[in-house]
Amino acid sequence: MRKNVSLGIAKGLAFLHEEAEPHIVHRDIKPGNIVLDRNFIPKISDFGLSKLFISNASHISTRVAGTLGYLAPEYAITGHLTRKSDVYSYGILLLQIVSGRSVMEFNTERGETYLADEAWDLYKENNILHLVDPTLSGRFLEKEAVLFLKVGLLCLQGTATIRPQMSTVAKMLANEININDIAISKPGSLSALSNLKGHSTFSKSSSSTGSASYPTNI
Repeated sequence: MRKNVSLGIAKGLAFLHEEAEPHIVHRDIKPGNIVLDRNFIPKISDFGLSKLFISNASHISTRVAGTLGYLAPEYAITGHLTRKSDVYSYGILLLQIVSGRSVMEFNTERGETYLADEAWDLYKENNILHLVDPTLSGRFLEKEAVLFLKVGLLCLQGTATIRPQMSTVAKMLANEININDIAISKPGSLSALSNLKGHSTFSKSSSSTGSASYPTNI
């Protein structure tokens, strides 16, 4: 179920970025803006913050808007919006779908911890499966879970230009592209943006982080 939801969202974003005319960058991809119909087919909703791109536009400069925790760092800092800004948001969402966790959590020992940072640490330790939602109780394919988590990290890479475009992401998730030989670099830092919360350049919706709730089979 989670596989189909993840793939459906990726295909939807690929359509918006690459097929719709003019192209559309959503700017606020997060769990709250994904609606599942009765057949658990995902629909991307709430286009209130979206921006239109002509096909040959690489970026536009705009007032930063979106939800803190899902904002691509380079967009949050510079206001330069690209399709890769949505790719970053999707990467966070994909990690949430697999892990069932919030973007940011707090515990007394470690303080604030960020999902992307923890995923990267576990990946470096070759222990990425530790991130899978424990409520699944082992009812998932390990190879598939590792694939989805790696694709999530590819979407979060700190250098926006090396993040895959969404049509490529969809092919990766569908096993149409082998990612075993693709190097994964460190995610853009969410923790570095934490001090921007409430900054005057953010939209009202940017002041909260989201949590994920998905069916209990992957």
